[in-house]
Amino acid sequence: MTWDILGQEAITSLLERSLARGRLSQAYLLVGPAGVGKTTLATTLAAALNCQGEHPPCRTCLQCRRILGGLHADVAVLALQEPERELGIGRIRELQRSLNLQPFEGRCRVAIIREAERLSHEAANALLKTLEEPPPEVVLVLTTTAEEEVLPTIRSRCQRLLLHPVPRAELLRFLQEDRGVPAATAQRLAAYSGGCPGRALRALAEPQLLEADVPLLERLTAILEGDTALRLTEGGRITGGFTGQRERALQALECWRNWWRDLLLVQAGCREGLAYPQEVASYARYTQRWEASATREALGCLQQAIQHLERNANPRLVMDVLVLRLPHPRSTSAPG
Repeated sequence: MTWDILGQEAITSLLERSLARGRLSQAYLLVGPAGVGKTTLATTLAAALNCQGEHPPCRTCLQCRRILGGLHADVAVLALQEPERELGIGRIRELQRSLNLQPFEGRCRVAIIREAERLSHEAANALLKTLEEPPPEVVLVLTTTAEEEVLPTIRSRCQRLLLHPVPRAELLRFLQEDRGVPAATAQRLAAYSGGCPGRALRALAEPQLLEADVPLLERLTAILEGDTALRLTEGGRITGGFTGQRERALQALECWRNWWRDLLLVQAGCREGLAYPQEVASYARYTQRWEASATREALGCLQQAIQHLERNANPRLVMDVLVLRLPHPRSTSAPG
C-alpha cells in the first residue's frame, strides 16, 4: 500500500486493515491542525476505495490517478468558497442529491466535507439525516480543525481519526531527502510549519511567507513593551483594511505562537529547534523578565485567539482582547 501520508502511520495502518477486511466505516471525522494532512488522507482513502490495483491505493491505475488529480466524477469535495463564511444547507442538499445516484465511474461515491465546523445549523442537521441512513456505496469524510464546534450528533456518527503534528526529525528528513531542501532552509520550514507538512510545503513554494514573519515579530516586541494605547494601535494595524483581516490575523497569531514556544524552550534550558534562532537575544532578555508560567499562560491566550478566529469571530475584537491579555513589561504573569 502507498498511502504516503507523512507522520500518520498509525491511522493509515488502521485504514489498511479495515479495507482488507471490508470493515470500513461509512463516515469518518478527521481531526487535526491546518496543513497536517487531513484532506490528503481523505483523498487517498477515496482512491483506495476505488482502486483497481492489487494493493490499494496503488496510485497508478486510472481510478487512483483521476481521484488524486481531482478529476473523478464520484468524489465530491465540499469546501468554503469566497465570500462564504459557512457551508449552507443549499450546498448540502446538492451534495445529498448526488450521493443518491449510482457511482458513475468507480465502485464507491466519496464525499469530502472540509472544515465541518463551518456547517450552518441547518446544513448540519440536514447532513445528519445522511449520516443516520447513508446510501449504499457511499463514504463520507469530514475534516475539522475545531472538533468541539462540530455538532455532537454528527461527531457521534463518525469514526474519529486524530492526526498529530509530524515530529520535527521526520519532517526534516522528508524536506531534505524527498524534496531536496537544503538543511538550513529545511530547519526554518520545519520550525515555521509547527509539524504540519502542508504549511511547510506552502512556505517552500512561497518563500515570502517566511520573511513575512520579520515585521510581525517587530510588532510583537512593540506590543510587549507598550502601554495599553500602543498595544491597541499595533494590534489594529494587523487587522486594518476591509479585506483579508482574518487571514492576516491568523498569520500574526501563528507567528507569535511560535515565538512564545521558543521562549518556553529557552526558559527550559533548550536552544535546539527554535523557530526563530535569530531572536535568541530577545528570548534571553524576556526569560529574565517573566517566569515560565507567564509564558505558558500567554501561549494559552494565543491558542484561544486562534480558535476564536477559526470559529468566525471578529478579527479586530479578537486581536484587541489578545494584546491586552499578553504579559506587560513589569509583570511576572499574564493578566487574566
